[in-house]
Amino acid sequence: MGEHKSTTYALKVGGHISAYFRAGIECKTILLHEITETGASTSTTIAAFLRRLGEENGLTELVSREGYTQPFTEYLINLGATKMRPYAWQTKVIDHAQILEKIKPVFEERIKHSTLKGYTGMISINLYVATITPTFENGVLIRVKRSQNEQSGDIRVNPRVFPKMFLGYRSIEELESEYPDVTVRPQYREIINIMFPKGESHIHTTY
Repeated sequence: MGEHKSTTYALKVGGHISAYFRAGIECKTILLHEITETGASTSTTIAAFLRRLGEENGLTELVSREGYTQPFTEYLINLGATKMRPYAWQTKVIDHAQILEKIKPVFEERIKHSTLKGYTGMISINLYVATITPTFENGVLIRVKRSQNEQSGDIRVNPRVFPKMFLGYRSIEELESEYPDVTVRPQYREIINIMFPKGESHIHTTY
């Protein structure tokens, strides 16, 4: 699967598959390409297996290609693994309205667990070439409207800069500091930070 040569392993508990992962060997390194969600005991079992695999083949390093928030990666970090600096992907969003609709469940989950639980309102995002307006009712995204460019907006941001906020690479405060033309109306700052929190985004390059 994908461009990387790997072997798929399955972990069975009580006769049923509880997890699987794909790993390959390159020089002296085990490359973990993919792994399902794991719990504490599952992570321990898989880590022990990978260690034996390394010892049997004279390998000296284990590298995970999964994101830092993936449970098994967090397990490795707690064991003392080193985190590499995330790469800043050069990403272009072609259809802003469509991509906001695609991640509707993400927005709703973020609002549900925020100080604005049950949020109702519209947020107009002026991207210069167009204005995208997501509308929420009781924390549910009911529609995303795209309209021709308007001079005003609850938030104004260059469309080339928008992916930095959309993917969590930069907070809105950082973008305001770096780009003078990025502006947010005070009453919308909280909901914008809830919808687009800064975080460690991950693009799975195995596929």
